[in-house]
Amino acid sequence: MAISEPTVFIVGAGASKPYGLPTGIELTEKIRANHHNLEYALRGQYGTNYEEQCVSTATKFSSELWKSGSRSVDRFLEDRPDLREPGILAIAAELLPAEQKARNDFKLSEHWITILFDKMRAKPDQFGCSNNVKFIIFNYDRLIELFLVEMLQFTFGCQASEARDSVRSIDFLHVYGELDHVLEFDTLSVDPTGAIIRSVPNNEAIAKSSCGIRIISDERAGNDVSSNFEKAKQWITSWAKNIYILGFGFDHVNCERLGFYTNDWIRQHRGIINVFSTFYGMNTRQVEIALRRLSMRPRPGAKAKGIHNSAAIARYGENEYSCASLLNDWL
Repeated sequence: MAISEPTVFIVGAGASKPYGLPTGIELTEKIRANHHNLEYALRGQYGTNYEEQCVSTATKFSSELWKSGSRSVDRFLEDRPDLREPGILAIAAELLPAEQKARNDFKLSEHWITILFDKMRAKPDQFGCSNNVKFIIFNYDRLIELFLVEMLQFTFGCQASEARDSVRSIDFLHVYGELDHVLEFDTLSVDPTGAIIRSVPNNEAIAKSSCGIRIISDERAGNDVSSNFEKAKQWITSWAKNIYILGFGFDHVNCERLGFYTNDWIRQHRGIINVFSTFYGMNTRQVEIALRRLSMRPRPGAKAKGIHNSAAIARYGENEYSCASLLNDWL
């Protein structure tokens, strides 16, 4: 089994929530509450001889982030390039350990990546070429890639390097960057009981991993982000036949950057694209806003799990419809 039709997955922070990673607001709250984690990361950047500077920098950053009232640390850093360095370290200090913990501790019933893998299942030498898929990811974590590598490796008993290369042959686009690959896929090993052994990130690993995070106000990083969104927009408006939107918050800026407000998108999705989306935790008003940002509207009398525009069909769940449920029902 594999996914043969051109399919794009748009993945937001809500898709990582079942694995214990924070949403955007929760990440901001964690950084504010755990400024000692930033202090620890800063020591990896500056060294232990700058203890006082690490403490004052961490305290200043968490205080100013909190007082700004920003619900997103990413958006806060777009307007505060002077705080970019401690900001990306703070993000990495929270997410890298959480990413590692998620790979050891998850609920199988909520593990939607296993459903995705079942639909993409193919031998390692055919995995990339058999699956006609692309991923547009708004998260810095690499859970999808890391889990797919492990599943491929242990399902078919192949070498980790072969599984890694197979997964890397698929397009994964982290539009705002990702945690740098300081922990390589092929460093996984197992103990005598068969349990996977992983190292706990230290402060030097956290500092290195932060280098992959992109803040759009930084000129070089901003160019990278703009290029990423242009590529994502092309996939959506000119390539995809099916789009699955998982854990995405439908922030108006991100919708605009993806091109959902453009004539190209409106022309493309009419009669051509099937759109499937979760709206987990959203109320009716929020769902209506999200649909407007997709340039879609429900047909009168449409059922809760399906909406229609003029020709294409978009499926969406009620506010308790999870990523796992959506993929199980519609992928």
